[in-house]
Amino acid sequence: MARPCIRRRVMFGPGVTYYKPAGVPIRELEEVELKIDEFEAVRLSDSLGLKQEEAAKKMNVSQPTFFLMIF
Repeated sequence: MARPCIRRRVMFGPGVTYYKPAGVPIRELEEVELKIDEFEAVRLSDSLGLKQEEAAKKMNVSQPTFFLMIF
């Protein structure tokens, strides 16, 4: 039996739905899709510089779950 899905706390939504580097034609890029909770995990750890334990608490998930979202 699968484990129940735990609600994750996301406090920020991206203002755009697509991002690419300037000057690189889109046909030359590989598309990578991020879920909103993965985006929030990257934002907390990279943009805000929070440690995994702090960021996991903010998202209401365990530290191992947070680790899996950013890697």
